[in-house]
Amino acid sequence: MSNNDQAFFSRAELAELFRVTPQSIIRWEQAGLLSSVHLCSGAVRYSRAEVDAFIQRQTEARPTKRRHAEATA
Repeated sequence: MSNNDQAFFSRAELAELFRVTPQSIIRWEQAGLLSSVHLCSGAVRYSRAEVDAFIQRQTEARPTKRRHAEATA
């Protein structure tokens, strides 16, 4: 199964996917940018739906050159 087909990601998998450190994932979670599921074993998982929503929010928040030009025109 590829990462794109997974229902849940571990912190390490998510860090690898975004090419950041696991500490960055923790900071995003603490900042309320990303929510997780904490298992009774102590493991942390991030749902595919949450990851997709996070990507969408980050994409919308980042101005493109065209949007920036339109906003300043």
